[in-house]
Amino acid sequence: MYKIKFRRLFAIHFYTLIIILIIFMKKSFLFFTFYILFTSVISIQAQYVPEKQLVNRIEEPLDGFKSENLAIPLGSTKEIILLRKTDNKTRGELGRMDIWRVTKYNQKLNQEWTDEILGTKNGFVKDYIVDEEAGKVYLMFFGAGGKGEVAVVNKDLQFAEIDIESGQIQMHFAKIPKLTVSHFKKSGNLLYATGVKLPSTLRQMCMGYLMCSIYIFNPIKALKADPYTVAVDLSSSRATPMTTKFKGFNINVTAASNHDGTVDVIYKNIISKKKSNILKFKVDRERTTELTEMKFDPDINMNSAVIVEHNNKKLILGGFGDQSGKKNWRNFLSSQYTNGLYFGDITNEKNPQYRFYDFSDIKSVRKLQEQLYEERSGLAKLFTKKKTGVGEIKQQLLLHKPVIIDDEIHLRAESFTPTYVTYTTTNSDGSTTTHQVFDGYLFLGFTMAAFNDEGDMLWDVSFPTGELKSFVLKETVKVMRDEYGDFSFMYSNGYAVVKRRLEGNEVTEIEEDVLSDEEEKIKRSYSQSMDYWYDDFYIAYGTQKLKEEGSGLFGGRRKTFFLSKIKNED
Repeated sequence: MYKIKFRRLFAIHFYTLIIILIIFMKKSFLFFTFYILFTSVISIQAQYVPEKQLVNRIEEPLDGFKSENLAIPLGSTKEIILLRKTDNKTRGELGRMDIWRVTKYNQKLNQEWTDEILGTKNGFVKDYIVDEEAGKVYLMFFGAGGKGEVAVVNKDLQFAEIDIESGQIQMHFAKIPKLTVSHFKKSGNLLYATGVKLPSTLRQMCMGYLMCSIYIFNPIKALKADPYTVAVDLSSSRATPMTTKFKGFNINVTAASNHDGTVDVIYKNIISKKKSNILKFKVDRERTTELTEMKFDPDINMNSAVIVEHNNKKLILGGFGDQSGKKNWRNFLSSQYTNGLYFGDITNEKNPQYRFYDFSDIKSVRKLQEQLYEERSGLAKLFTKKKTGVGEIKQQLLLHKPVIIDDEIHLRAESFTPTYVTYTTTNSDGSTTTHQVFDGYLFLGFTMAAFNDEGDMLWDVSFPTGELKSFVLKETVKVMRDEYGDFSFMYSNGYAVVKRRLEGNEVTEIEEDVLSDEEEKIKRSYSQSMDYWYDDFYIAYGTQKLKEEGSGLFGGRRKTFFLSKIKNED
């Protein structure tokens, strides 16, 4: 820490000296030379971290690989399974499929085995499950396509089962209709993928026509989406799809595994502008063993949820959107934008009780949004401006698993928003066509709120996390608690690994950036990810641009994939 502070103090004086020299330099050559030195020092300084924190680091070439990669930390065995998508394709169960390289590393980052796995063409790993007791890792591959950020699998859903010890891989496939998948769960000897079955393309087109003309039919009925579950038996690879037909438009908001091999699945069910319910299914393979309807205020758009049991109560927490006062309620149906947090007691499912906390009433979230709005620069499109002049961000929430500490229920959530790129192409007749393509999830901030089991919010903290972009929704902020009960947070902002502390009700600014033990080599980091591993150790991985050895000030650069083991030291 002393070394960091000295270097930062030195850097401040050095920057000041350089700026003064630049101001008085009139010759272009000297100006250019000093400018290069100045920008190089800024780049180096921003990436520096003490050597003692970097335990080990391996580098692999980028040639022959795509940018998609995923490291799965195995805390109990102190190992890592790394997936990297190659440039190659081959024939497989689903026609032409992508080839992924799968490698296991031990705690010293030495390779133990490597193999290949075939994944859905142009797809990615949407989610994974680590079953330490069985010694298995389960992957769910998701096909690319669909509209906006919603990836759609049209015919096949693919699962992979990896034996951690031997590296043996077994594949499971399910034939399904047009489907969006929201949750991936393991319960007993079954894998469950839950989501909704989308209406046909023709039905959606008719729905659009009706909305533009006259409302003869109920537009909700025209846009109907059915709850859907696929259950895969791991012993036989038998996949059983199940559709529960229910009137209205459904969105899958949460799923939880049970010890008896079943899953609880909760959907938001919207029947009309004045009527909406929460539907709770208990699913055992293809059968619905229980169905419960819970009333919900139609002006409240429940769009995320987690379930937790505490003091003999069944509780549900998540984010909600506020529909009241909105005219275009049809667009509101599928909107996942969040305006606040809710706390629900569903112990008595026939009479659920909810508490709602608007973000404008949560001090730390309001402060975070004001900070993001002031520093929004190229993010202006993500904000809506209220009459008060305060910008409100169009955010969604990625919920962590709730944690119970000293009878407090801690809800942890990361705010993100989907981003898009618009492309314009010129047709052969000279006309132009524009289309929008999903460009990744942009993570912006983190919020942690503590509740008692009556739903009272006891305290809350929020802080920005930079502008990390990822094509896969996964937790990026790791929350730690020391022996004194103090919280700290580690995460990657895309260019560095950052550590913050909770002091009272405030979160400290960035303390340390962890990337490389050779500070003079690193020039820039690209898709940087970070995850907790075991004990005090973390992993960071991604791609970086490094300076070539012995190439001098204006030497060459090379890109590389890296995997680093980092020790968290105070």
